[in-house]
Amino acid sequence: MIRVIIKRQVIQEEKISELLRDLRTAAMPHPGYLGGETMVSTEDKHVITVMGTWRSLTDWEEWRDSKERMELTKKISPLLVEPPITETYELKPAEELDFMEDPYGWLLVKEHTSFDG
Repeated sequence: MIRVIIKRQVIQEEKISELLRDLRTAAMPHPGYLGGETMVSTEDKHVITVMGTWRSLTDWEEWRDSKERMELTKKISPLLVEPPITETYELKPAEELDFMEDPYGWLLVKEHTSFDG
């Protein structure tokens, strides 16, 4: 499973909300789309981040490169202060992160005792 995070800094958030809704509505029937969320920064209301969940990186890339998405993105671009920042992440359980330091063996323990007793 893949999470796609797109961070946009907008000139006016009121104008972009309908376009973001249109973009999500268009993505919904696309193969591999599992869901999405829209978040507005608590520190700057002009920073809007969308997090989409996709079955695979290939599914996301096909949607990203689709004509329909490109047309909708062109309508959003004039409302942005700068180009959006897009990052993709693969969801993995912590146990699979073999590069992660685990000095106390927490990843190997199935049950953890509480810190307060």
